[in-house]
Amino acid sequence: MSLFPDPTPYPDVNTALRHFSTRVQAVLGEQFLGMYLYGSLALGDFDPQTSDIDFIVATKTEIAEDHFTALQALHEQFDAGGSAWAGRIEAAYIPQA
Repeated sequence: MSLFPDPTPYPDVNTALRHFSTRVQAVLGEQFLGMYLYGSLALGDFDPQTSDIDFIVATKTEIAEDHFTALQALHEQFDAGGSAWAGRIEAAYIPQA
């Protein structure tokens, strides 16, 4: 059970978002500031058949090379894992300043 409400009305999307949120935080540690939805999910125009999942991760500073490599591997593993959302994740990692 999560302490936070589901961010969307789509259970499989919420599962994918929890997957990334948990693992991105583990990779970035104190560099992680927050994860935010944008695109069709945020604007209310989401279509499960055609839309992708768009999110931005805010970081304290630019991502170090080792963190970048780990995040790239995380995305590749997700895409290879058989999720219906494989290949349909759009993520941006943006430093605070």
